[in-house]
Amino acid sequence: MEDSEPGCCGVKIRFLLQDKNGQQPYLEVMEFKLPLTSNHLLVTQEARQLSESKVVKSQKELTPRKVRLLQNLGKSRSSAELARNVLFDQYGGLTPSKNLLFRVMQQGRDSAWGANETESLTIFYSEGLKLREQASWLVCTASSGGAEC
Repeated sequence: MEDSEPGCCGVKIRFLLQDKNGQQPYLEVMEFKLPLTSNHLLVTQEARQLSESKVVKSQKELTPRKVRLLQNLGKSRSSAELARNVLFDQYGGLTPSKNLLFRVMQQGRDSAWGANETESLTIFYSEGLKLREQASWLVCTASSGGAEC
């Protein structure tokens, strides 16, 4: 390859080995060309940090709005994958750790459906009573001919 020709992907670097009296030899870059279509990327440390996903491990790092979103997804028994994707899309790459995701979604499930069987049955019974009061106009009677509503 000639000195004036670019490399296989368009990168062109011309350098000169300097060996001055009394100094340690070093390379001096005379010309450096990196076309936009090159496969070699120059990425600054700042750009690299911005592009990395933000893994959150503590609930303290989440805003109340994000916590409510995860709890609501837990109440509806959504999958952890769906919750992770929603947070990633809505909040610019935010990724909760698996443990955090489970804990916060579990809080939503527990508040809606109870943390154990006794609490679940109590919630189920109280919700049934509320529905019964709201639908008090609907009265069904059973007779030998069937139920009449």
